[in-house]
Amino acid sequence: MNYKIKYILLLVFVPLNLIAQFAKVEKLNVNFDFGLSLQMTELVSEQNSYSSREEVHIAISPFSIYLITRAKLNNNLSLEFSPGILFGGDGFTGFEYGFFVKYLFSESKYFLSGGINIHDNIKSAHGTENYEATTDESVLLVGLSVGYKMHDNFAFIIGLYKPLSNYFYLHRLISDGKSYLSQDRSLRYLIKAGFEITF
Repeated sequence: MNYKIKYILLLVFVPLNLIAQFAKVEKLNVNFDFGLSLQMTELVSEQNSYSSREEVHIAISPFSIYLITRAKLNNNLSLEFSPGILFGGDGFTGFEYGFFVKYLFSESKYFLSGGINIHDNIKSAHGTENYEATTDESVLLVGLSVGYKMHDNFAFIIGLYKPLSNYFYLHRLISDGKSYLSQDRSLRYLIKAGFEITF
């Protein structure tokens, strides 16, 4: 994980610690929920090569799983930390760390969740004539989700995530026997949809 994201993590944990201390001093009744979230991810990226124009590339990740730790400050507002792993294929597989603020609308089952998500990609490389390599760099994304509570401990959620920088996660060299075509793939945004269960 690069230094920029480590600094951001510090900027996240310090305010969370201050909030926890404030809650202790003010004697707020902070409740904690724990759970799991299962999601499907649509990966939208740009494919760049030296012999063609940019193309939009879409890949579906059928499975990712996250652990949920949620601090409920009141009936409407909560803070959430969601580490997990995204099994993406297409060169986009890695560990993820999400930090979110969640707001449940009064007298409603709908909620909004916004925050940051860090994707720490797993490096891989294979092939000789047709070579493919993925990065081990991390990327910071901002995201906004909307959800619906079907039950007190079961909800559906869908969200959009956008990287804050250009993120090239896949590089390919494709041979036709005479020359090589170089391709790079960069992330545009992610769409995530799934369910969360709390205990």
